[in-house]
Amino acid sequence: LRMVLVFDLDKRTVDYRGNNPGAEFTMPIGVAVDDQDRLYVSDGHRALITCFSPQGDPLAVLGHQVVERPTGLAVDRARKRLYVADTKANRIAMFNTETFQLEGYLGSPSTPGEREPGKFAAPTNLTVDGNGNLYVTDTWNHRVQIFDAKGKFLRAFGEHGTAVGNFVRPKGIAVDPEGHIYVADAEFNNIQVFSPEGQPLLAIGAWGTAPGQFALIAGLAIDRNGRIYATDQWEGRLQIFQY
Repeated sequence: LRMVLVFDLDKRTVDYRGNNPGAEFTMPIGVAVDDQDRLYVSDGHRALITCFSPQGDPLAVLGHQVVERPTGLAVDRARKRLYVADTKANRIAMFNTETFQLEGYLGSPSTPGEREPGKFAAPTNLTVDGNGNLYVTDTWNHRVQIFDAKGKFLRAFGEHGTAVGNFVRPKGIAVDPEGHIYVADAEFNNIQVFSPEGQPLLAIGAWGTAPGQFALIAGLAIDRNGRIYATDQWEGRLQIFQY
């Protein structure tokens, strides 16, 4: 479809963003919403991020010649900052949501076979908690890295494997109001839940097409009511869970 669908759960209506002048997509991947209800959409193929007004009008296009393949997005509303996972460049780009200007980068490519703190191998998704801490799925390093609001490395957890708490292809990530960390693994087709310190607590789902099962799970989000949203790519559906 090459567009972003917008669901109003209260009114039970559906709208869309994209496929109109100034907002054409070829590979829309990440979405995020700021404190003014403006929507940001990353396009991995065009290497751009488009900002829309709450009414759906394109307001700005970010990222020209400063990101290579933008994927996951997250907004730090308190600090007016948009984080962009640049999967191809192996770093995180930071934009100001008031000026739409690039503020700088976080991280750099990790050495093959090494897993240095603060360096990445294909970061894909990210999220921000209530304290402004940034959580990044460092996909090909098979881990989650956590940074404070100033970009200082705090800790990491996870490694390649099939045991509880391991990752093969971590992608979507979210944090609930109590600080639990949720990570979607596209290889396991499940959601793993961790303590704030990174200790495994629970796994949800397995491969399949029944409710509660996944076929190529990718994105995660958690709203203020504790509802957990998971994108199921192969089935082309969104599954919702309640914490």
